[in-house]
Amino acid sequence: MARIRPPSNCIIYRDERNSNVLHCADREHILDHIFTAEDTNDDILQKVGYELVSNTLEGYNSTLFVYGHTGSGKTFTMNGTMHEEGLIYKTFKLLHKMLQNQEKYECYSIKMSYIEIYN
Repeated sequence: MARIRPPSNCIIYRDERNSNVLHCADREHILDHIFTAEDTNDDILQKVGYELVSNTLEGYNSTLFVYGHTGSGKTFTMNGTMHEEGLIYKTFKLLHKMLQNQEKYECYSIKMSYIEIYN
């Protein structure tokens, strides 16, 4: 999946197989989903977060990896702002809600880490 934020000279389209295609700098990338600048963090949570949290509750380790150049929106997507929550907060709210809705009582140990790497 990719999130494209301006400024961008990329073209997004669907090919004959109905695949999401990102065309940038004479290269094409086929992706499961492409988010645009108009998509909110809630849109990304709907597409990514529910499956991630469900898999976590089934016992799988989960990772949300965000990559991109400086200014592309990684920190905004993960941390949000004072006016829009980021995916870290939204995912934990969703996890808490799904734990409360469990039909049977189970004991969970949840560990989380968040790291930013700059080079």
